[in-house]
Amino acid sequence: LRGHVTLDFRPGGLHVRLQAGSGFVNEAPASPARPASLTAASPTRAAAAAQLKDSPAVVPDTALVVDDDLVIAILAESMLQQLGCVHVLTAGTADGALKILKTQRVDIALIDVNLGDHTSERVAERLTEMGVPVVVTTGYSGSDSVPEAMHGLQRLCKPFTQAELAQAVAQALSARA
Repeated sequence: LRGHVTLDFRPGGLHVRLQAGSGFVNEAPASPARPASLTAASPTRAAAAAQLKDSPAVVPDTALVVDDDLVIAILAESMLQQLGCVHVLTAGTADGALKILKTQRVDIALIDVNLGDHTSERVAERLTEMGVPVVVTTGYSGSDSVPEAMHGLQRLCKPFTQAELAQAVAQALSARA
């Protein structure tokens, strides 16, 4: 990625700084440490948010992201928040996701098919039983690599843009309506 990672182990927890090369990052989200005036406006971000907000579906309040790759989970969480999700819960394993689903209500889920040594098929089945719209993310292009229980769910191929995520979320939400 032509960047680097800095890990800082502090008494209050691990602080991670990810720095990617300019070819991989278009902009940084505004934060208290970075005033909005220093953040470039992005027509892609605005279009993605407008697409999700203007769709027949509502912007989901709470999303669940299930991915065993921390960087992808963080990026997906950030994208969902930028699209208007208030709460984004994350899990790196099927068991972790199922545990969250026992105590938390979610409005949409973004789940990776392959979670290292297992798949998220059980999570997809549980979400379907609960009536939660699901977007299945995968690095595989064909449906052969996707478990049967996930074949009818909205699919999003990695890597994906914020606009593609917005479209997939809007489609998953409207399919449920």
